[in-house]
Amino acid sequence: MTTPDDFTRPREEIYRARPERPFRALVDSLVEDLQRIVRLEIALFKREMGVAARRLGVGIGAVVIGAIMALTGWFALFAAAIIALAIVWPPWAATLVLGALALIIAGLLFYFGIRRMQAQSLTPQHTLNTLREDGVWIKERIL
Repeated sequence: MTTPDDFTRPREEIYRARPERPFRALVDSLVEDLQRIVRLEIALFKREMGVAARRLGVGIGAVVIGAIMALTGWFALFAAAIIALAIVWPPWAATLVLGALALIIAGLLFYFGIRRMQAQSLTPQHTLNTLREDGVWIKERIL
């Protein structure tokens, strides 16, 4: 078991009972606590994003290598199909037919993919809505 770090270990002196203090000292203490919380939250966010970025980098690398291998496999399958059709047709005709078929399928996939992407909004609507709701909630509590 590892020892807790600064993010999980409370500082006991902060939580000990304190004698009565003037209002100004209480406000100063509150401001210091809020600043500490914000700094710790930012540090935690940076740490989590670093871990997520490394994990994402490894995942992207694996996907790219997998895509290259899949493309190589498709080339081999097309070559085999051309060789098989060349038994029945002249090699140039087999290559022409399979090449045209591949281009038609690729064009359809591009068309449908682009149409699908245009239909989707890239704006994070759920996040914006929750931020608006949080703002309303804060205004209601403060005012």
